Amino acid sequence: MTRSADDRPSARGAAIARWGPTLLRWYVAATFLGFHGRHKAQELIVGNRAFVETVAALGFPAPAAFAALAVGAQLGAGLCLLLGLATRPAAVALASTMVVAVIDKWPLGFLALEPALTYIVIAGALTLTGAGAVAMDTRLEQPAWEWFARHARAALRSCRRFGISSVILLGIAVATASLRAPAAAAQSPSLGAIELGGEVRLFMERYGWEDFGVDAIPRDAYLLQRYMLHARLSRPTIWLAPAAFLQLKSGLASGREGSARPADVDRLDVHQAYVEVGGAARRRRVALRLGRQELFYGSARLINFREGENVRQSFDAVRLSVSGWAGPRSPRQDQARVDIFVASPAMTRRGVFDDGIDRTRTLWGAYAAGLRVPGATKKAGLRVDGYYIGHWRRGARFDQNASGPPRRELRHTLGTRLWGAVALNGTVIDYNWEPMLQFGAFGDGPAAGRIRAWTLATETGVRWPHTPLSPRISLRADVASGDRDRDNADLQTFHPLYPRGDYFGLLSPVGPANVRDLHPRLEVEPWRGASLSVEWLVYWRDSAADGVYNPVGVPLRTGARTSARFVGHQPGVELEWEVNRRVTLLATAGAFVVGPYVRETAPASARRNITYLGGYAAYRF
Repeated sequence: MTRSADDRPSARGAAIARWGPTLLRWYVAATFLGFHGRHKAQELIVGNRAFVETVAALGFPAPAAFAALAVGAQLGAGLCLLLGLATRPAAVALASTMVVAVIDKWPLGFLALEPALTYIVIAGALTLTGAGAVAMDTRLEQPAWEWFARHARAALRSCRRFGISSVILLGIAVATASLRAPAAAAQSPSLGAIELGGEVRLFMERYGWEDFGVDAIPRDAYLLQRYMLHARLSRPTIWLAPAAFLQLKSGLASGREGSARPADVDRLDVHQAYVEVGGAARRRRVALRLGRQELFYGSARLINFREGENVRQSFDAVRLSVSGWAGPRSPRQDQARVDIFVASPAMTRRGVFDDGIDRTRTLWGAYAAGLRVPGATKKAGLRVDGYYIGHWRRGARFDQNASGPPRRELRHTLGTRLWGAVALNGTVIDYNWEPMLQFGAFGDGPAAGRIRAWTLATETGVRWPHTPLSPRISLRADVASGDRDRDNADLQTFHPLYPRGDYFGLLSPVGPANVRDLHPRLEVEPWRGASLSVEWLVYWRDSAADGVYNPVGVPLRTGARTSARFVGHQPGVELEWEVNRRVTLLATAGAFVVGPYVRETAPASARRNITYLGGYAAYRF
C-alpha cells in the first residue's frame, strides 16, 4: 500500500519542526542570562552570601566553590544554548543545577517546584532533539562536545603520562585534607532527609609485562578515573515509609595500551537506583529494597561490588532484610541480620546509559550475618555467618570445555564464616575462616555432569595494639578445588561467583579457583590513619588436571600441557593513608615471579615476570 502525497511529511513541515528546539533554547538562554544566572552572579560579586548559605544548607563541602560552579554552569549553559553550541552537554549541565533547586524547594510543595521542573523537562527535550535551527552545532563538521573530547584526549596524552596527573592528585589531597564536615542535610518532617554525596578517584597504574606478556607490551602506564554522584531520600520514622537512592557512575581510562578490560571504562550510567520500604517494630528492623543496588556479604569472597576495579558492580535485585536481634541499643556491627534476595548482575558497557540486565545470569539466596553461638562469651568474640547462594548462568567456561562450546551451569553454594577477635594480655588474636561446598549441574540434558566443589579460606592474625607501630602478623591460607578429570563431564572446579576485584591484591592475575596459596603479611601503623604492609603470596594448583583461572573465574591458562603445580610467587608492599574521612591515599608496588606451570604452558613471549606500580587518591563528599 502506497502512501498518498498528503500523508508524506513535506520538506517545509520538517523545516518548521526544527524551529521547536530553537524556541526552547532561546527562551531558556534568555531567562538564565538575563535573570537567574545573572542575579546570582551579581550576589557573589557584591559579597551577598545568601546563595552560598543555601548551598551550605544542602550539605555541599566548600559551599562558596560549589556556588560559583553553579553560577558558572548556568551562565555558560545559557550562552551555549543561545548559540546552539554543544547543546546536549549544556542542557545536561543546566538540568543538574535544577535538580539541586528541586531538592532545595522540595519541602515547599509543587508550586515552588514547578519552575525548576519545567526547566528540567525542557533540558531533557533538548538533550533528545538537539539544537534545532540556527545553531552552531549544525555548522560544525562534528558536534562541539566530540571536538572537545578529541582534543582533550590528545592533550592528556601529551602530558607524558604521570607528570601533570601527579600534580592533580597532590593538589586534591592537599586542598581537601582540612575540609570541614558538610552541613546538615535539608530535612522535611513528612518526607525525610535529602542527602547528596559522591566520590572522585584517580588511579595510576604501571605494569611491566601485564598478563605475563601476552600483549607484548613491556611497559604500560595509564590513568583510571572514577566519578560517582548520589542523592538519597532517607526514610522518616514512619512504618512502610519509602526511601530512595540514585547513584550515577563514570569510569574512564587514559593512556592504556594493553587490551581493554571490561571493568575499566563505563562513560556514564546508573550504578544504583532503588526504592526501599520498611520500618522498626519489636526490636526488629525490616526493609524491602527493589531496584539496581550493590550487594556485599561477609568477606566478599563470593558477592561483592568489585571495589578494586575502576567500575564497580551492581545488581538488579529484590532484597528483604531483617535485623536487630542483638537489641535496639546495640551497635549496628553487633546486630545480626538476615537477607533474602533474587538478583541479576548489571552489565558493564563502555557507552552512555547502556548498562542493561545480564539475562544470562541469575543469583538468589539467603545470608544470615553476625549470629552469636550459644555458650560463646562476648569476650571470646565468636560470630557466625551462614548462607545459601544459588547461581544459574549460560555460557559457562572452564578448562574442561575451553576448546568446546560453552555450557549451562546451575551451582548451589552452602557456606559458613567463623570470625571474631580475642584479647589476651594486651594481644589481640583475630580470625576469619570460611568453608564452602558447591554442588549442581554442568551442561545440558542427559550428558550434563555433576558439580562437586569446595573451598576453605582462612586468615589468622595477631596484633599488639599497645606496642609502638601496633604491629600485626597474619597468615592467610586458601584451598579452592580444581577439576580432577578434564575428559569426565563431572566438574570439581570451585567458582567464586562475584568476588572482590583485588582478591589476592591489585597485581595478581590469579583467582580463587583450582588454587592453593599461602599469604604471610606484616602490617604496622607508622602514623595515625596510615597502614604499611609487606606481604608475600605463593601459589600452587590444587589439581594438576585443571588450569589456572583469573579473579572472576575465567580460564587463564590450560592445565593440559604440564603436570607442574607451582604457579609462582608474589611479593608486595602497600601504604594506605586515610587522611581524614574524605580523603584516602594509596601507593603499592609488587611483582609476580612465574613458576614452572606458567613457563611450561606458554611460549617464551607469554611467560614473563610481571611488575606493578600503582597508587590512587580518593575524595568522598
